[in-house]
Amino acid sequence: MTVPDTFHEHCRRSGGSYYAGNDTQLSVTIKCQPGKRNEVKTIWESMTRPHAESNDKVQFSCYSFANEDADAIILFEVLSDSEVLTTLYQEEWFKKYLAAMGPLLAGPPEIVTGTPVWIK
Repeated sequence: MTVPDTFHEHCRRSGGSYYAGNDTQLSVTIKCQPGKRNEVKTIWESMTRPHAESNDKVQFSCYSFANEDADAIILFEVLSDSEVLTTLYQEEWFKKYLAAMGPLLAGPPEIVTGTPVWIK
């Protein structure tokens, strides 16, 4: 049995827990140099946050300090499609962002993507 698309949209807009869409989930764990997490956050706030706020394809974005590690950041996003990532990596502002925060990181970020099956 196929549920009509209008039901899918209704559930998404009303906060319902049924989900069947084409979104992409992005999870990034960033490990900062000791004591540099706030500097990385400042760079993110000035260079990345404005793009996330203005991009309609970023449906949900959560930037968090990890509780278990004083030098780690977790970014979790739901994007309308995976093309957002392809475009992002090519944009000049994103290259500048990576260059600015790169020296403050302890290593490359861990990036995991997925296809949401259920969202509440």
